[in-house]
Parts: sequence; structure tokens; C-alpha cells
Amino acid sequence: MNDSLRPAAHALLLLVTLAVFILTTVPFQMEASRQGIARRWHHAERTPFHNAEGRRMSGSDTLGNLLLFLPVGFCLHGWRMARRKNLAISVIPTVVAAGLFSLGIEFFQLLLSDRFTSINDVMNNTLGALGGAWLARRYYLSGVRAILAYMRSWRRRPGMLVLLGLGVSYLVWAVAPFHFTLRLERLWHNWLHWTHSLRYLPNLLESWLSADRREYWPLEVGENFLFGMIFGGVLLLCRKWYWPAHKLAKDVHILAAFCLLLARNALLLLSQTGRPDILPDLACFLGVLLSDFLFSRAAFAGSDDASAMRLLSIFYVCFFMLVLLRPDFPELTRQPQTPTGSGLFAELLASLQPRYLLRPDAQPLRLFAKACLVMIPLAFVFAQQLTRRRQSFAARLGSGILLAGGLGLLLQLIRHYMLHAEASLLSVFALMAGAAMGVWLEKWWQGKGGS
Repeated sequence: MNDSLRPAAHALLLLVTLAVFILTTVPFQMEASRQGIARRWHHAERTPFHNAEGRRMSGSDTLGNLLLFLPVGFCLHGWRMARRKNLAISVIPTVVAAGLFSLGIEFFQLLLSDRFTSINDVMNNTLGALGGAWLARRYYLSGVRAILAYMRSWRRRPGMLVLLGLGVSYLVWAVAPFHFTLRLERLWHNWLHWTHSLRYLPNLLESWLSADRREYWPLEVGENFLFGMIFGGVLLLCRKWYWPAHKLAKDVHILAAFCLLLARNALLLLSQTGRPDILPDLACFLGVLLSDFLFSRAAFAGSDDASAMRLLSIFYVCFFMLVLLRPDFPELTRQPQTPTGSGLFAELLASLQPRYLLRPDAQPLRLFAKACLVMIPLAFVFAQQLTRRRQSFAARLGSGILLAGGLGLLLQLIRHYMLHAEASLLSVFALMAGAAMGVWLEKWWQGKGGS
């Protein structure tokens, strides 16, 4: 195997193992007391092929655990092939390592209040890793080469990379904290919720609540509409730059929006914490369509894209402020309280996250993901300006993190004193993480010869 594939093999293995660990441990509600561990061990599935109640394990759980470790076996065996430069190595060490990894996750789940340990998961995970290792012997080399080829094409087409990042970001904060299941009853429940949201549309003018009674629907519509405008604007620029004469260029907005929303709802149907709703879909789709009307004249009027970029930046700033200053429904419906001074603000800020995020149905990871992801483009542009002033990478990174932290504290002050909303240090940390990622991406882009 070519030595040039080894870094890609390392990165794929790290990414897949991290993703599997997150999927099997979210939402990270630790309860390490002796009583809690003993209770969860008592309810653990210790009999092969049977659940804790003695029934045969369901087919959906079996299929889910098989598919979960299929990429683990694939990437782990591919990493071993890259490390030893041998395509014919045995799959047994791969299967054993994947089984031990699964066993470690199951023991770690004894410390989590909303997870349960199962010997069936270990068996199915190990079998899935075996299937992945078998596939790696035949398809890993061609797969990694295809990924590297796509990455090289994205470097030559930065607009496509931005568009992909926007789509992934939208899916991340829509389905976080990634608690999925293949149980048919959950699929049916989520489908019924989606149909209920469709029937609920005529009642929107009678109530400010969304269908799940957890959202303030004008803010939810505004957030998704502005995202649709940004996504559609970038898509229009990509259409101008990369495929101006393609036969599907005029319909690319509809196709891209449909695919994005189809992926979003497919993931939400599998989610145990998310609630599929047609209202965000309609708002995002309308934003994408309207962006075609607003941006087309600005983007295609001349040879430069300055006017389109300025228009796009306006919608981005509005979206950025709405995401970070938006009060959630529990904050809007509570009685306004007059702040008693900086002590209350410091106490709320030190709690790391708003109190309403501590509810069982809350999604603190969604707040972190949204704040982090919306900060990345701003930090990227900021780092580019510092690069032109010949600032070092360390100076750009430090300046970006400090300014993001200061901006986060300012926004939390506005939330607390002007909007009477909860303050959260989690949002500040998310902005700082997004700033670091944006500065690093700018350095990576400059190193690849981007402009």
C-alpha cells in the first residue's frame, strides 16, 4: 500500500471511532454512584440473544448494532493494512480489537444513567466489525483513493467545500445529540409527529407555540429561513463558478434543498430526542427559493462577485445574531426578573449551560454545535485579514480565541440584562472553539495554495 495513504487511514480510523463512541454514550449523563452502577448491572442484558425481560432480542437492535461497527471494522482493518503495507493480513486481530472496544463501551455505559449494558451489543458489534474487515480487504484501497480524489477536487473548488460544510452543519444541529434507534415504534412515533405538525399548520396564528410545544415558532422559522438564504446564496455562486452551462443548473436549488431536507427528516425519524417538524422544512425551502431570486441578479450582473458577497454577508450576520441571541421558549414564557447585579449573572454563567438544558428532553450539544459552527466562517475571514498583515499563526489563533470569548461574554450580557434570558458559558466556549477551527482552516487553506 502506498505510504501516501497512511495519513488518510489514520484520520479515518480516528474519525470513525470517535463518532461511534459519541453515538453510544450521548447524552453523557454520568451517574457513577455505587447504587446507580448496581441498578444498571442488575438490568443489564447478560443472556445472549435475549433482553433483560427474557424475550428474544429485536431485529432492529441487531441490525443497528451490526451496522454501527461495520465502519469500525472497515477502517481499523484498513489502518492495519496501511501500517503493515500488506493487503493480505488476517482479520482476526481486527475483530478482537473491535470486540474489546465494544466491550469497553458497554462497561463505560454502566456509568451513564440513560444507557444499559448488553452482551448482545458486544456480539453484534463484533460480527459487524468482521463484515467491515472483510469489505476492507476488497474495497478499502479504492475507497480511500476516491476520498482523496474528492478532497483534491474540493480544494480546487472551495465553494463546494463551503456548501458541504453548511449542509453538514445544518444536519448536526438538527439531530444533535445523535441518539438514534432503528426501533419500529420510534419510527412510527416520529412519523406521527411529522404528520401532526402538518395538521398543526392552520393553528400557528392562534398560538406562538410550535407543534411539539417546545419552540417559539417565529424564531424557529426565522432561523431556518435565514439559513436557507445563506445556503441558497452559496449554491448560486457555486453554480456560477463551476457549472454555469449544466442542463440542471436552473433546478439545482430545488434539488439541493430537497436532498438536504430529505436527509434531515430521515435522520430525525431515527432520532430518540429530535422531533421531525414540517415548519422548519418549509422555512428553509422558502429561503433557498427566495435566495435564487435575490442573489441571481447580484451574482450574474458582472464579472466580480462583490455585490453577491455583500448581500450574503448581511444575511449571515442576521443569522449569526439570531442563533446566539435567540431566547428559547421557556425563557420567553417565564416572568421577567429584574437582575440583582453582577452576582446573578456570574452565577448563571458559571453553571456552564442554561437550566432548561438540564431537562431530560433537552439537547445541550445542539446549542454548542450551532454556536460553534456559525462562528467558523467569521473566524476564517478574520484570520485572512490578519494573514494579510503578516501575523503569525499563533498570533492569529490567540487573537481569534480572545475576541470570540469577548464577543461571547458581550452577547451573554445582552441576553441576561436586555432579553432576560439565561446566560451560558457553554455558548462562550462554543464560540471560542469555532474561532479556533476557523483560524486553523484558514491556515490549512493557505498551506494548500488557496486564496
